Amino acid sequence: MEWENRQKELIKARLGGGFTPSQKKQIHKNNRDKYGGENRCEICKRPTIPPLQNKKNVRTPDNNMEADHIIPYSKGGRSDIDNSQSICRKCNRDKGDKMP
Repeated sequence: MEWENRQKELIKARLGGGFTPSQKKQIHKNNRDKYGGENRCEICKRPTIPPLQNKKNVRTPDNNMEADHIIPYSKGGRSDIDNSQSICRKCNRDKGDKMP
């Protein structure tokens, strides 16, 4: 069952362009390890908070941590750990699909 779930995650990531839940965990863990146990935005370097579930009529904070494609998926970037970074919501919205 575990293997089947992992395969479904990988297929979803390849087709939809998004990171799988397990990839997101690894991306945020790598960031935390890099900054000595604290998550920080790779762009502005401000501390970030763990990802929050979107809720109806509740604005997600600008320092919400998000997994981002360094080279945008729309520009040919892959959904893998090597093309990922953990950034805050504000920087992710400002970056959009711009190339680094």
